[in-house]
Amino acid sequence: MEEQGYSEEKWHWTYLPLSALYLKYYNTTIGLENIKGFEGFSYAKDLNIVEEYVNGINPEILKN
Repeated sequence: MEEQGYSEEKWHWTYLPLSALYLKYYNTTIGLENIKGFEGFSYAKDLNIVEEYVNGINPEILKN
């Protein structure tokens, strides 16, 4: 029988003070020119990778 319902995944947990610090560093240090060297990297700009996937998280983190 397939299990249903909530399944805890601790790797999804975050600690806001550290997340905010790391995200701020990332946004001031890393740019699209650094996203390369893997299959599909040429789509990073078109897919708006940084805005949608890096910064597309809990907006509270971006406020800190």
